[in-house]
Amino acid sequence: MNAGGLDGWQWLFLLEGIPSVVAGVVTILVLPDSIESSGWLSAEERGRLRARLTADAHTDPAQLRFSDVLQTLLLPRLWGFMALFLTLLTPAYAISFYLPSILTEAGYSTLTANLLTVPVYVVTTAVIIGNALVSDRRCERGYHIAGPAALSALGFAALTAASWYHSATGAYISMFACAAGVYSAVPLVLSWVSATMQSSTERAVGAAAVISFGNLGGLIGPQLYSLTYQPAIGEDIQEDGVESKKSSGSYVYGHVSMTVSLTLAFALALALRRWTPRDKSHGAPGVPLESSPLLATAEAP
Repeated sequence: MNAGGLDGWQWLFLLEGIPSVVAGVVTILVLPDSIESSGWLSAEERGRLRARLTADAHTDPAQLRFSDVLQTLLLPRLWGFMALFLTLLTPAYAISFYLPSILTEAGYSTLTANLLTVPVYVVTTAVIIGNALVSDRRCERGYHIAGPAALSALGFAALTAASWYHSATGAYISMFACAAGVYSAVPLVLSWVSATMQSSTERAVGAAAVISFGNLGGLIGPQLYSLTYQPAIGEDIQEDGVESKKSSGSYVYGHVSMTVSLTLAFALALALRRWTPRDKSHGAPGVPLESSPLLATAEAP
């Protein structure tokens, strides 16, 4: 495809790159340099943040030691978070790479399948923001990760059935649950890790470990779909509103793998919520910020 003297891949770079560049410039101009220069924070909120930074300064060593890194890496709850992030990013990457292909396999044309991904991501964006806002308001992470993981698992289970029975409409509707669930759970994991680590050293090492291990899902998810793909069986697919075409194959086993992964994520989120200690001084998930002793420090004259 060529338009305006540019090939399709060149338009793709422009459409994806320009917003990122603009956002980067705006961020430099708008993002405050310090707590004091942030205009949207109240005096109470500024005091609370200063108190948190002061408390962190007392818990951190003068310099980062290898023993501190090793001690953090040996924390059992950290490995729980790493496993949780992996089981979420595996289907997240699979959706990112295979959503158009899944819809094409269901019976839509290539162009239609790509256009139909837009509503899925619009709804998903709204769910991500809504879930994060509710989670912050309730100061809770575990249930707000487990719930979306369960929703996404149910979506992939429904997608498995739709793929098996060649229902294009069913596959498309299922993808809303698949994407909205897993993508709204992923961001909360890192904030949960930060809230439950005791020092900035633990948070830095813990976040790096969780992200590094979880990103293996970028290899596992797409490969599970690629390796379990079933060749076309050749029957015609005809459904109202969907173009008739030959089946391009089946991703049933990939869908089943994602269902299993998200079921594990659901169980891990509930287990971590029960077994992970809460740091009350930081208003960790499950502990209202109003009960934080740091708030009293911040309000003291």
